[in-house]
Amino acid sequence: MAWFGNAFSSFRSLWQGNATRIGVGDQYTNPTSYNDPPAAKVTEDTALQLSTVWACAKLLSENVATLPIIVYRIENGERVPDPEGRISVLLNRRPNSRQTSVEFRENMMLNLVLHGNAYARKERNGRGDVIALIPMAASQMEVRLLQDGTLVYAYTVDNHTAVLAA
Repeated sequence: MAWFGNAFSSFRSLWQGNATRIGVGDQYTNPTSYNDPPAAKVTEDTALQLSTVWACAKLLSENVATLPIIVYRIENGERVPDPEGRISVLLNRRPNSRQTSVEFRENMMLNLVLHGNAYARKERNGRGDVIALIPMAASQMEVRLLQDGTLVYAYTVDNHTAVLAA
């Protein structure tokens, strides 16, 4: 057993006991909490000025946007790919009149990466079918949970707020 004590003291002597000691002049802080004031205000614009944030957001949004989306339908109890279905066409070809599928998905993914969520408004025709998906800026959306458990979405543009129910 003596060999273990000698090996341990030899190993510890490599650092001279300094591995866990705080010396004079060393910076040592306690863990911070959410109650501490922020050092600087971080917004989407200030974050994207950092090349690392910009590169990560760009990498994620561009790569996820190019992944295939396969929509299925249930036929005789089996899942069957539905490449020509209305939702598949919206998601993979033309979600709205102003964007391609890749542009729409990049936009959605960028909102997700920078704000933690992404929103799109569904436009419907007279029969109630979804005919377009319009992206909505996550920074302009406020989600509220009502007393009865209902989610309500308040979307604000130019001091005008539209309240949307789920």
